[in-house]
Amino acid sequence: MIEEPRKLRVAIVGLGLDTSHHLVEESEAISAGLDRERKRIKNNRSLSRKEKEELLRAVGGQELSRRRELRERVKARETVPGTVPEELAGILGAYFGKKVEVLVEADALPNKTNFPSVLSDEQGEELTEHFRKLGKENDLVIAIGRNHSRAYPLYAGGARVARFDAHTDARPYDHEINCGNYVDAVIRNGLTEAKKITHYTMFNSKGKPDIFLSPLGEFVDVGKLPLNHDKEHDVVDVDVDVLHSSYDAQSKWESSNLTSTHVLRAVNGMKEPPKVLGFFEYRPEQDAHGFAKDLLVQLSRSLAQRHLERIQGFKPIKK
Repeated sequence: MIEEPRKLRVAIVGLGLDTSHHLVEESEAISAGLDRERKRIKNNRSLSRKEKEELLRAVGGQELSRRRELRERVKARETVPGTVPEELAGILGAYFGKKVEVLVEADALPNKTNFPSVLSDEQGEELTEHFRKLGKENDLVIAIGRNHSRAYPLYAGGARVARFDAHTDARPYDHEINCGNYVDAVIRNGLTEAKKITHYTMFNSKGKPDIFLSPLGEFVDVGKLPLNHDKEHDVVDVDVDVLHSSYDAQSKWESSNLTSTHVLRAVNGMKEPPKVLGFFEYRPEQDAHGFAKDLLVQLSRSLAQRHLERIQGFKPIKK
């Protein structure tokens, strides 16, 4: 009896994609601003006690109003919880048919009611353990998130990481992991080594990497990268801001100068397909023309196809 080849196992994990997590981040910013205003009023010696009480009541009313507006805006404009992972699962299922088995976690963040834009070391460890388990049980893990700090667990186990980002995200890490320091955090906490991190970017006319913040790890000029460069990586970590500003894929950070083709060629040219794809700073409501989503789909499908060929020798028929 001929044994049927096993299915490709893919896990698609959302990390703070839904509106509630975005609401937490926005609420934190509102609270911080209003707390500063309250402090300014309390420390103003030219105001009487009554005047201070009136101004503080006004600030309280302003806070309620701004939070109400925020909830309405989030509800009207942003993605429904879980739709991004579920939609991607549907696309892969339609393309590969019964040869792929997809696990979907719409939101895998621990402590969902108290999970701000930064991670504590404890939360980072919790996520790391969760992704370690997913990596053992699946051929390909795809993580999608709004905040790049959520990429922290993907670097565990001494991972060789290919980064596509307009920034190195290596500001000095102290005690909280955020989107600007998580790369420094993974090194300081021993998840991987700087020499195992490779930044794929454009080089400027002076031969320097076109990337913001401090240099860390190896830098590769994608403009001079051969089609089959045979570099080896376990993880691909993509920040949407790596795409040129003309893509209009995000509005929060400075953009790099890469095209989708640059990213796809670099990933497809790797010697073996990486087992983990991270896709971060992805905000569907800011992806004006759907270019970021298209890149996510193409990367996911390409990596899944290469892994399927690896375990089955199967190539999907393109219609």
